[in-house]
Amino acid sequence: MLWALAAALIYLNWGLRVIFIPQDETDITIIYPFFALSYAFGAFALISLALASL
Repeated sequence: MLWALAAALIYLNWGLRVIFIPQDETDITIIYPFFALSYAFGAFALISLALASL
């Protein structure tokens, strides 16, 4: 269940990126926090999935 929540947070995170960052933005560093959050949520999903399968 937690892995599904984390996967939903990844999609929400990228949806917020599309909403709040203009598509013609040339400064790539503004996207870095969204990358970091996506990887963190993904790691959380994998860890919780591993714990659920114990």
